[in-house]
Amino acid sequence: MSCTGEKFYRFITDIRNFGRFIPADVIKNWEADETSCRFMLSGLGEMKLNIAGTEPYSLVKFGGNALNTVDFVLSSVISGHNSGKANVILVMEAHLNPIMKMIASGPIENFLETLVKEMEKFENWDSITE
Repeated sequence: MSCTGEKFYRFITDIRNFGRFIPADVIKNWEADETSCRFMLSGLGEMKLNIAGTEPYSLVKFGGNALNTVDFVLSSVISGHNSGKANVILVMEAHLNPIMKMIASGPIENFLETLVKEMEKFENWDSITE
């Protein structure tokens, strides 16, 4: 990322900022407050995210629900706190039956790829949503 680990952490722990990483053609009906959001994701329907846990400057866990039946955790593992650039690894964990995995894996992979690309090119890390 083009920011420090601390800036990245502060930015994404206000979940309203999360929407800046998701292009409008990918999501619809974005609603968010400081700790949770809800939106419609193309190919998957309604998704909900909330901040499920944090470790300052190194980890932000988002708990989520998709299709009103699939619970998942999206973790942002942050390193590079003391350097000029953050390194972030996104890890998604979900327990899916084989049919649900077939249906959801493509849209989830596309969502994560889009999220990573948008995070990598984002530059306005100091503009935290108020």
